[in-house]
Amino acid sequence: MKDSYDYEVKAKARAMLKSTIQTIYPKPAARRTLKVLTLLGHQNLELEQIWDPLGVPRQNITNIEYDQKAYETSPKDRGTKNVFGNLEDVIKTLPESFDIINLDMVSPFNVHQRDILRAISFRQLLGEKGILATWYLGQRENRLAKKWFLFNKEKYVSQKTEGEGLVERGDLISRMINCIMLDGYLNFIPHWICNDEIIGKKYEEFSREHLAKEWGIDPSGEDFEQRYEIAQPIHANRAQLFMGPVIKEFIESTPSLKLLSDNSKRIYQDILLYQKIGSYFSMMQKRFRYIGNKKSVMVGDISYYKQLPLDTIVEIQKFGSDFKILDHRHSSLVKEQNRLFQQFIVSRRRCWENGQEIRVNLGSSYTPKSREPLVEKVNKEDLTKEEAIYLLREGVPIEEILETYSGLTKM
Repeated sequence: MKDSYDYEVKAKARAMLKSTIQTIYPKPAARRTLKVLTLLGHQNLELEQIWDPLGVPRQNITNIEYDQKAYETSPKDRGTKNVFGNLEDVIKTLPESFDIINLDMVSPFNVHQRDILRAISFRQLLGEKGILATWYLGQRENRLAKKWFLFNKEKYVSQKTEGEGLVERGDLISRMINCIMLDGYLNFIPHWICNDEIIGKKYEEFSREHLAKEWGIDPSGEDFEQRYEIAQPIHANRAQLFMGPVIKEFIESTPSLKLLSDNSKRIYQDILLYQKIGSYFSMMQKRFRYIGNKKSVMVGDISYYKQLPLDTIVEIQKFGSDFKILDHRHSSLVKEQNRLFQQFIVSRRRCWENGQEIRVNLGSSYTPKSREPLVEKVNKEDLTKEEAIYLLREGVPIEEILETYSGLTKM
């Protein structure tokens, strides 16, 4: 028997997504033109609770199913477009973009989920503006995924501020999603400036040195060449590490920018880096968490993304064999530029700084079969100490944890 997703907190989460869509697209006529990519599963709940009430035509909805059998056991006459196959593979072949992408997953955020988002960002599957909603298990990954998360804590958190703990898993997921969407084309190809012959050669050298150091092997060996070929296309992190000093050099050679403070220079360095690469900037963010009817913790992120014309503030252009920065900050569009600048700052903070919206706790739909053995029965697999701490840090009341999970007693 297949799991049912017809329970209260799940409906609350769907209502949050529906409300967000209504906020971004308040006019019914606009909603009738929306193109949606989603994962309906074997029930009609999402159609009945989100898309039908919003007035989104079912023929505008593309539904991805893992296999034909899943669709055959689903309610009939849905009227949606259906694509069958592994999500990661299908995402890489879809021929059109969407206004809304809803990825309601039943797995933790891992390298596969990351690569799905990379493909969405690189292939520009979200329109110039649109909503991306993601749902992931809050924890319970395998050991490899746990190790990967620990690695990313170091990568996504530059330092530990006094009095603050390390970034929590839910916040890390949110930051990684926004970083991937911001990276655009950089998820799979080098920055467009690297197409220049001279800069391209320098980037090739940097990339080889960077990977040789990361892998701890000789860059002149045969083993390195094999791994280097597999490692292509270039990941955004390498491109950013290389492009930072390159753009900084451009700024220092521009009279109107080189007199800026160091902090302002870093901001404009980012503005120059993230233009003309298909970046998605987070204009609005909502986050939620809940405990499902099977006792699984779920974390969700709903973001409204928009592609900003940052080159109307400052831009890099190539003149002959040279790259130069054109500074438009003193044009007649100062008010519009200031608005874009503030939008960029807010979006950037959602990647690296403490700029996340509060994650709303929607509650729990889990009901234990018997409440009597909750204190006496010890089942270490039900809830580990690490998971208990995670739930507390995510804002779940201790009373709710004690009521819902076995293996714990109130201290």
